Amino acid sequence: REIQEELGCRLGQLRPLPPVEHDYGSTRIRLFPFVATLSPTSPPPRAIEHVAIRWFTREEISTAKLAPADIPVLKSYLNPSV
Repeated sequence: REIQEELGCRLGQLRPLPPVEHDYGSTRIRLFPFVATLSPTSPPPRAIEHVAIRWFTREEISTAKLAPADIPVLKSYLNPSV
């Protein structure tokens, strides 16, 4: 539902990644990340509740500035055996 509201698209297959907990000091969060594909009948994602959308190559995402909680998610995605 969130993907539909924020990006205007529908997801197909989902593969869970390990949950991540991060303590920002005043707030502790737990992320439940997934790797997803677009549904074959879905329109392409678009920025509805975001300023912009950008696709990254593997090389680009490795040097992108991410929120601290997102770094272990990216590592898990790039290195699925870890």
